[in-house]
Amino acid sequence: MCDPQVRCASAGIASSGIPRSRLATDRAADLTAAGPGPASPAPWPLIGKESIPVIRPRVWRSLAAIAVLALTAFGSASAVASTSASGPPPSIGLPAGKVLLIGDIEHSRILSVEDLRALPAKTVDVTFKAGSGTQHHVYVGPLLLDVLTQAGPKFDPDIKNDKLRYFISVSATDGYRALVAYGEIDPSFENKQVLLATSEDGRPLDADGPRLVVPGDIAGGRYVTNVNRVFLQKPPL
Repeated sequence: MCDPQVRCASAGIASSGIPRSRLATDRAADLTAAGPGPASPAPWPLIGKESIPVIRPRVWRSLAAIAVLALTAFGSASAVASTSASGPPPSIGLPAGKVLLIGDIEHSRILSVEDLRALPAKTVDVTFKAGSGTQHHVYVGPLLLDVLTQAGPKFDPDIKNDKLRYFISVSATDGYRALVAYGEIDPSFENKQVLLATSEDGRPLDADGPRLVVPGDIAGGRYVTNVNRVFLQKPPL
C-alpha cells in the first residue's frame, strides 16, 4: 500500500491499491455486459441544429397537397358567399326607355315610361347648377315614393323606423349612379318630391328613359338621365 495522497496519485494507482487503468478496463467490461441503459431525454427546447426537424421530401409533398386543398376550399366558400350576398344585379342589355325595379321589394319588374305615366303625376319647376352654368326645367312624372310603394318595400315592422336604413340606387344606361335615402322621400320625414320624370319641358322621355329629379339639390349631380335601374337596398351593418 502507498500513501493515497502522494505516491498513489503520481503512480496512477487508486487508493485501493489497484492501478487505475485496470479499474477503467473493468468498468468498461461491466457496462458492455450490462447492455445499453435507458436513453436520457434530450433537454427541451433544443437549441442549435438539433432543434430543426428533418422533413423528408415525401412529407413536404403531403403538406403542399394539404395546403392546396385548403386554399381551394376557402376559394370555393368565398365564391359561394359572394354569389349569395345581396347586391345589385347588372342592368347591361336593358334597352333605353326600360327601368328595372329591384331590391328589397315584393314585386320586381321592368317598367316602361308608359307604365310610369300611368301613375299619378306631379309637376316640378327646378333650377340647378350643371357644369359651369345653370339649368332650369319643368318636369312631369310620378313620385319615386309611389313607384316603390307599388312594388312593396320589405321593411321590418319589428325594427323601429327600419325604412330609415334604406337607400335607393338609381342607375343610368351609361353606368352613372346616384343615391337617395329613403328618409328623403318618406312623408313622415323630409317628404322631398323626388320624381322619375316622364317628360322634360313638355318633351316625352319614352325613347331616352325617365330622369331622376331631386328638387332642392343645388347641383344637378343626382339628376340622373336615361334611368334604367332603380334598386332599393339596406346596407349591411
